[in-house]
Amino acid sequence: MSTFRDKHAKLTYLEHVIAHAAHLLPAQGPIRVFIHHNTLHAFEDLPFEEAVQKGARLFGCHPYLPEDRYREKLARGRIRVADLEAVLREDLGNRGDEPILRLGARLELRLAMLLYPLRLAPTAELRWFVARTDALTCFRDAAPPLLRETFIEETRNWIMRDLSGESDKGGRKTKSRRDLHLQKELARLLERFGERSVERWSQETWETFTLQVLWRICRDGVHGVKISAPQPLPLVRHRDFLLAATGQDSDLLVHEVLIRFCAAFLDQGFCQWPLPYRERGFYQAFCALYRLRGGPPDRWLCGLSKELTRIEGARLDPQETLLESLQLLGVPDTE
Repeated sequence: MSTFRDKHAKLTYLEHVIAHAAHLLPAQGPIRVFIHHNTLHAFEDLPFEEAVQKGARLFGCHPYLPEDRYREKLARGRIRVADLEAVLREDLGNRGDEPILRLGARLELRLAMLLYPLRLAPTAELRWFVARTDALTCFRDAAPPLLRETFIEETRNWIMRDLSGESDKGGRKTKSRRDLHLQKELARLLERFGERSVERWSQETWETFTLQVLWRICRDGVHGVKISAPQPLPLVRHRDFLLAATGQDSDLLVHEVLIRFCAAFLDQGFCQWPLPYRERGFYQAFCALYRLRGGPPDRWLCGLSKELTRIEGARLDPQETLLESLQLLGVPDTE
């Protein structure tokens, strides 16, 4: 009697858990025409932004459009720079005017990060890009002309002042090893461009030189930064251990079978022939179809027909089948 009560309690609890999880799924069946449905009804107790982010983490999807789509709209004028400034001012409040090192105010820095995104690439691709494109020859078209001219002019003044020795009049300071290394890099760069003719360099030459200097300063700045390796995700499910041990993703194998079966079961008359045993319901139809002699062609399903025959002989209903599987896999009630 105790065993029966324990099993009944476990089945009741399992049914409660399934009903709770079902809130994350659409409540209606397949529909023939468009109709509004709140796909976030399971998160209605949360503010909208929190709801879409939690839904994205759970379902593995984007909470908003990808960033590239927003940038396309910015380029087409659907989003204006004034709109970005207004949102940033609202978000930052009084902190927007705070200076960040010597880069400008916090608002200006955040706006620049939105307008000019960083391009990320592996080292090999980055080297190819630098070698094969004009990235270190001229500013890209998106750079504002005034900023471009100011950058070139300040580089020219700095180099000419350094060559004339004016920068040392205030007294020499002890230079770090990194400063000395960078100084040697710039000396080699000046020699390559022709230091003797520096006063006759064209505007195009100064633009290329400026970008080359900027590239070397940035590269030197990040050279000593240690790259932190991403922390491996913990192995939680049986599927995770199988994937780590064999390279086979059991989710993909199961989904391939269930997606086909679900599509046939939920069909509204578009298939060329109806699903056999559909009138028996989802569970019974699956058991009857995949219990047939010969079974499915997939090798990994070769034991499915025999297992379904055993389940039918034991007269297990869907909840009892789930409970048995969880117990065989060693999944505790708390999970």
